[in-house]
Amino acid sequence: MSLWYAHSTGHGIWTQPVNIGQQYVNKDSTVLASICEISIPPGETPQEPNEYPFVGAAGMKINNIAPQDTGVVDLQVEVDWDQDLSFRISLAIWT
Repeated sequence: MSLWYAHSTGHGIWTQPVNIGQQYVNKDSTVLASICEISIPPGETPQEPNEYPFVGAAGMKINNIAPQDTGVVDLQVEVDWDQDLSFRISLAIWT
């Protein structure tokens, strides 16, 4: 098993490819994913990394997960908000 993280931004519903690498994922891999909103840590300056996980008012979901032989995991992501939000996708992969 391997653990991976991907950070991105967006809103609406779309396919988010995450390139893990062919040595770690293929079409027969089992992939579990979770999503959470991320922000600047409380009390920190805007120059700090945007990586503090929290549960905000926006609904966030991973609807579908499709590992590919190319080493990419395609995820259908849904962010129910009217503007782009930053989020982290966490992946657990068994090959």
